[in-house]
Amino acid sequence: MACVCSIYSSQALQEQLGQFVEGLRPEGLSLSVLSGQVRLVDLKVRPEALDGLGLPVKVVSGSIGSIEINIDSYFNLASTPIRVAVKDIFILVKKAVLTPEELERRSKKSRIASIQQASILWKQERAREISKSSKADGKEDDQALLPGGMVGQILSNL
Repeated sequence: MACVCSIYSSQALQEQLGQFVEGLRPEGLSLSVLSGQVRLVDLKVRPEALDGLGLPVKVVSGSIGSIEINIDSYFNLASTPIRVAVKDIFILVKKAVLTPEELERRSKKSRIASIQQASILWKQERAREISKSSKADGKEDDQALLPGGMVGQILSNL
């Protein structure tokens, strides 16, 4: 069960964080479901990680020592705080020479990132509505317990 949960969590994290970092894999993921702790270690920053920010820089290299996520309660994901600690960040950048094609690519990437963020926020709001409705009916919301729901909540708290 822990292995399946680790693989599913790794896939959910890859979907959300994969555009920024490399090295998200089940064996690099320390996951303690019952205590609500997730730890990612030794991540490499992708060369295109900062492209969506519109900065005139290019990532030469970068690393993140660890990302630690603490979830107080899986049962109240939408309303309880989720703590995220990012440690030992190192990013070496250089001035980017931006061609018109590169400017267009970065602009598209920025628009896609905005759409993805809006989608996460919409899904989170929908989950809150379902949760409220389920609580009124006396049912629990199973979707908030899934790792994908957790990742959306974590990202919205950043």
